[in-house]
Amino acid sequence: MVPKLDSRNDWKRKIRIPCLLFVYFIDVLVITLSPFEFSVFWLRRLVFSDFLELLVFFFHTDILDIVSNILLFIPIGILLFFLLDQNKMGKERRRIWIPLCAGALLSLSIETAQLFLDRSSSFFDVVSNAGGTVLGFYGVGRWILVRRFVEGFYRRFEIFPVRFSFVLIYGTAFIMLFLLPLKFNHFMNWEEGFHLLIGNEETLDRPWEGEVYLVAVYDRALRLSEVQSLYDSGTDEIRGEIRRGKGAVVYYFFSEGRGDTIRDSSGRGESLDLVGQEVRWLDSGKGIEIREGGLLRSSNPGDKIVRALREASQMTVEVWMRTGNLNQSGPARIVSLSGDTDRRNFTLGQNGQDIHFRVRTPLTGSNGSRIRLKAASVLKDQDVYHVVATFNQGVARLIVDGRPTREVLREDVDYLPVLLELGRNTTAKVAFCFVFVFPLGLLVHGVFRRGRFLLTLLSVGGLVFFLEMFYYLRLEQPFGFFFFSVSFITAALGGVAGYAFDEEKSSE
Repeated sequence: MVPKLDSRNDWKRKIRIPCLLFVYFIDVLVITLSPFEFSVFWLRRLVFSDFLELLVFFFHTDILDIVSNILLFIPIGILLFFLLDQNKMGKERRRIWIPLCAGALLSLSIETAQLFLDRSSSFFDVVSNAGGTVLGFYGVGRWILVRRFVEGFYRRFEIFPVRFSFVLIYGTAFIMLFLLPLKFNHFMNWEEGFHLLIGNEETLDRPWEGEVYLVAVYDRALRLSEVQSLYDSGTDEIRGEIRRGKGAVVYYFFSEGRGDTIRDSSGRGESLDLVGQEVRWLDSGKGIEIREGGLLRSSNPGDKIVRALREASQMTVEVWMRTGNLNQSGPARIVSLSGDTDRRNFTLGQNGQDIHFRVRTPLTGSNGSRIRLKAASVLKDQDVYHVVATFNQGVARLIVDGRPTREVLREDVDYLPVLLELGRNTTAKVAFCFVFVFPLGLLVHGVFRRGRFLLTLLSVGGLVFFLEMFYYLRLEQPFGFFFFSVSFITAALGGVAGYAFDEEKSSE
């Protein structure tokens, strides 16, 4: 029985270094290739630049960049040294070409991939990375104190209280990270002094063409059932009391039929009337047509909107409209509370058949575009649409003609990868799970003695499930099945890797 355990432990010891090398390799890719938004556009731009620009691009550097590239690849050299040492390759450890080629090839692959990203590649990055690998291999890898530190740390990590403490500290940090977007998705950074605009920006360079029949802004995120009741009620003016009861801060029915002033019918605070230019009243007398270059602008800054929504950190924008062109871009501004193209509190706009919804928070930036809701192919034709956008502390959704669109901006899944500058696509979300959930699975696996793999999945999966349910109950955010599934898979990989770092002991 004992020889069987010994052979199993020997096998585990052999795969530890390759396992660590693989994990660090993935982390290097995450650091160097995020935000994973690959496009041929960046390569084309480089190819068509002049020769001087090419030289600057490929040979630019600075001291901080060189130091960081060296430090990034030192662990690869260390792990490569231990890998050869572990496999009794004594002669190979004395050959400098091994770490030099390994570091240079990996760096060259990364720099080539960066040509398709909005990042800069440099010849000196390859040299620095290769130098860092050699330094780790010969300088640190051979240093006996490093080996003693690693061995001592591993022996202490075998003690249960030490393992449990690591899990507790990392788990707490993971929960705090997961809840971080909730703390910063508020409207306290909203600016006063912006005018409420319909059909364009103050700068008149984001024109929208179409017809508008009703606009309302509420100081809370309306529930789906409430939005559906508004859709069913249509644009009847007698329904104005319902909208006022739901918390309308401003409400425009466009029933004046003539003149250049549209009254604020919300009855809330000081009236925020709109004044129009280059607009035409519809023959029905209920609605206006905004032509190219037209604009409806509040007579005073929309400060009463800012003050009402700051306290709630949630909002709803409701519009009954008909687009005049399915090819408008910019996005073309349907409704906006903004100062110019770079500063806004919120904007509901059209970009082709898509609807964009930008809301300013400390996480989305002063333009609200760092993280935004984009609902694709919403406007199928030039019929009348009831478009409602809601925002509740980061969770944004769009409801068109009483039906929610598939696109939802989730508080955790969509904000965290961007917050950590990993990107905003699916690859970035997978990278986030690998970087943060995988280590949790690895650590949790080391705490249990029996049924480790199953208990690891239940523990880590249960924690992510609990956090997803928190957002579901707190903000009515749809459950993130994709994020939960990827977290479950990466936790399983962490549990599998954990086997390599656990010594099995004989019962004799």
